[in-house]
Amino acid sequence: MPELTMQEKANFVWYFIRILQSEGDMFFSVNNVDTDYATIINRLDSQGYWAGDRARYYFDMDHKFLYSEERKPGE
Repeated sequence: MPELTMQEKANFVWYFIRILQSEGDMFFSVNNVDTDYATIINRLDSQGYWAGDRARYYFDMDHKFLYSEERKPGE
C-alpha cells in the first residue's frame, strides 16, 4: 500500500473521529496527524477493531468503517 499524503491521513483521522462521535465516543487527538493516524491504524491492524467506551468499531482491510458493536459493562 503506498504511503498516504498528509491530507489523506488528516481526512482519515477526521473520518474516524466523526464515526466515534456519532456513537457517543471520543478520540483524544495529540494534535499531530502522523501520530494520530499511526495510533489508529496500528490499533486496527493489531487488534482488528477500536475499543471505545460505548462500542467496538470494526473496519475492513482498507480501514473503511464496517459496523459498531455495543460494549457490555466489564468488557
